[in-house]
Amino acid sequence: MHNYAEWADFCPDEDLEQLRELLSYDVRCPYSYLLTRSESNCVVPLLPAASLHWSRHIEWPWVLRNAFLESHHKVLDVGSSWSVLKYIIANRCREVVCVDNSQLAVDNSLAAVKHFGYENIICEFADACALPYPNNSFDRVVSVSVLEHIESGWQQAVRECVRVLKPGGCFVLTVDICLEGSDKGNFYIGREGAVEILNLLDIAGTCNNHYTIGAGFDENVKLAVLMMRHVKGGV
Repeated sequence: MHNYAEWADFCPDEDLEQLRELLSYDVRCPYSYLLTRSESNCVVPLLPAASLHWSRHIEWPWVLRNAFLESHHKVLDVGSSWSVLKYIIANRCREVVCVDNSQLAVDNSLAAVKHFGYENIICEFADACALPYPNNSFDRVVSVSVLEHIESGWQQAVRECVRVLKPGGCFVLTVDICLEGSDKGNFYIGREGAVEILNLLDIAGTCNNHYTIGAGFDENVKLAVLMMRHVKGGV
């Protein structure tokens, strides 16, 4: 697969410059200065050894396209403390609440938010399986490659994300799944788990669900990232 993101439609040059700085500071990515534009106007890491996860270059653009963010939105980003995506989201909405179950990650994220002067990003310690927010609190909920790292109870995390979402709002999530080979615990889920997520969210068909094949951890495992968009019903 090609390790790049199709940023052309929504990533102006100033966002590209910000991504370089964010990756260098927040994720400590040593190759962030090598982000550039290809002939097709895509953002490309010039070295394949860039320290970002293999699917981020696909997940982040997909999430931004499918969240349909508006300036009045309040967004919950679950498990986001090491991700630069929250800053790009914050550029497009009223407020982003970021939660993580690692205090170290939250502390580092708070330092980065202060460093970059974002007043509309809130970083808090919280368990995705027991979110400390009332029902119907957020216009959008985002979760990028988080569920597979929850050792037990990720089904409850899915329910919690839907619970705090306002009716008519959308939950945009991605998860690494194992296409073949043995399940290795908290790095990805199996096919059955992927089907369970689709059933929990009552997602049918393929219009909002996409598989993208990516590199595995070894020769015996093939991974894919499943990207889903759920719109909450009710009034």
